Amino acid sequence: MRLTLIQGIRTIVTRTLLLSAAAYLVSCQSPPAATPEKRPSDFSGAARLRNGQILFVHDAKPNKDRAGVPPIRAGVVNPKTGLVRNVEIQWPASGVSSDLEAVCTLPGTGDILLCESGYYVDSKLHQEPQYGRIFRCRPRWSLQGLSSLKVIDVWHWPKLLPNGELTKDIEGVACVKAGRRHLLIAAVRTGAVFYAPISLSQAGQQLRFGNGGEPIVDIERDPRFSFLQEFNRKVSDLTLNSQGELCASAAFEDSDYGPFKSAIYKLGSLTRHPKAVIRFAPAPTKARMDGYKVEAMASTKNNQLFVGTDDEEVGGTWRVIPEPR
Repeated sequence: MRLTLIQGIRTIVTRTLLLSAAAYLVSCQSPPAATPEKRPSDFSGAARLRNGQILFVHDAKPNKDRAGVPPIRAGVVNPKTGLVRNVEIQWPASGVSSDLEAVCTLPGTGDILLCESGYYVDSKLHQEPQYGRIFRCRPRWSLQGLSSLKVIDVWHWPKLLPNGELTKDIEGVACVKAGRRHLLIAAVRTGAVFYAPISLSQAGQQLRFGNGGEPIVDIERDPRFSFLQEFNRKVSDLTLNSQGELCASAAFEDSDYGPFKSAIYKLGSLTRHPKAVIRFAPAPTKARMDGYKVEAMASTKNNQLFVGTDDEEVGGTWRVIPEPR
């Protein structure tokens, strides 16, 4: 009897071990179940929030969103702890964003602007230019900081540039308050910088570029910016630093796999003049980052600068560097 009991226990143990081993082998050979990304894999624009954390945006397109997976378009970085988390966005009836390339806060309102890069034609989906939207968002806060954004209004970029081409490739924005006016400064990757007055009371507005629609500076043609000749993106983002200087990043990419390189430089300074908000006084490269394509910048507390990269197929990363002087 005792021998039979021992043999039975051995049989049970053996079968349990065999089943466990089989399950382990299956788990190793089977592909993991699809799960949503924890955060965007790259950074295409950034802005500092009131609590010192950094809001960043991701340039994803709707045709690349995965079915059944909530689209990831924005997140928050805590520069002190290094923690990164997603930010939920309540989108309007016009749908989720396409190619968010820039973000800024709207002074005096507490609101945030998420900006698409411009208008595009996708012949597979539509024949007319689409997108070109600026999402005015109302933030919702929790004990952790920014928890979600709700789109409360949708504005549109001017449809055409002065040369008659569609407005596109807007890489950086900054919003300033000049007296009673709000101005949205926008830069395209070739280096043309525009400004557009904003009406906070006009819903669904179609912006118009000031200065007769002409750029207030054209970096590609301005000899003062000759130090940027090596970069094929004269502007990849804009930010206002702690000294009231308007700074830009420039970037070079040879392919989606690199090589990459970037530079951070000063465009000019804010003034109190109602008709000339920026005094352009370019300063040569203030910082370089070889091996990375910087597309997101935000001035942080303690005279530091958040930089995020979009290194295409290689992925992206972020870091905080001393604010260049």
